[in-house]
Amino acid sequence: MSKSYSDYIENLKHRRLNEDQQLVVAEEFFDESIPEVVRYTLESMQEIDPAYNYKLFSSFKRTQDLITQRLKAIDIPVNVRYQGPHNTDTHVALYGELELLVILKDVKKKPSSEVEHMAQLVAQFLTDAQAYNKIDYSDKNRIYIETRIPKAEVTITPAVWINSSLFNKTKLEINRGICEYNFLNKTRKIYLPFLNMARLNARDRKLNGSLKSMIRLFRSIIHDSDRSIDIGFDEVVGLLYNIPVKELTVPSENYLSLLPTVNLQIQRLINDKEYRERLLSPGRSEYVFGKKNKLEALKAMKAELDELITALNNELGNDDKTIINPIAYNKGVLTD
Repeated sequence: MSKSYSDYIENLKHRRLNEDQQLVVAEEFFDESIPEVVRYTLESMQEIDPAYNYKLFSSFKRTQDLITQRLKAIDIPVNVRYQGPHNTDTHVALYGELELLVILKDVKKKPSSEVEHMAQLVAQFLTDAQAYNKIDYSDKNRIYIETRIPKAEVTITPAVWINSSLFNKTKLEINRGICEYNFLNKTRKIYLPFLNMARLNARDRKLNGSLKSMIRLFRSIIHDSDRSIDIGFDEVVGLLYNIPVKELTVPSENYLSLLPTVNLQIQRLINDKEYRERLLSPGRSEYVFGKKNKLEALKAMKAELDELITALNNELGNDDKTIINPIAYNKGVLTD
């Protein structure tokens, strides 16, 4: 007996409710003659209506201005930028998954000390505002808040600029890096967020949407699984970005046929420690997994994918089809 996807469907619905408690999904999602596992998989791949993206950015501008103005008043100039799922249209919820980078423009003394001081100030500013459901800086790395209208989970990442030799030569911000700190674990992370996002966007355009569709699906599975799958956004992106372009080149109605290809990539990461540890980000500047202990998380992800492929083939088999067959899915977004 194949796995039930009823709970996965309900979780997806919860992520797609707007502020009026209307469900925002594609037209085909309401067709209950389509098996749940098929609806869940295909809907999870869909890009969310950009109107909700714009609304979240617009509403969060007040918080952005609060941070920059309060810091400027005490002579701490910063740049603010956005990174993550919303900047690449790979978010899986109407509201949430927004990440604001608050980057020190000038460092006069020790970078880590100045970033730590700035982070503490930002957390205090937000607490004093009394305008949020939640403010959490307990991991001493990023500040997590929950806004009220719309209700959304947002991450604020304090950081400092890192100027690469290429940036110094070109002065193009796409080549500029940042350094963020985890003051609890006493570690730091240096990476090129803007180059990573640009290359992901470019690769997906070349593939006519298949790469981001797979990213959305796998991020949805991580959210909805009853297994603990400790694989973050950047790791999902890196895992899928490194699959050869020719292996992800299929028409949109054949996206289900990509699942075995992704399954092979995950299996290779599980079996080949050297490949796993040397896998690079889209910007080719940092390791996706490196020495992090992600083996069990990858095994859990593969178990989910195995079950998904089995369930899809079982349901489609009732109509003499498999995941290899083309399946149309109406992308027109409706509200119920």
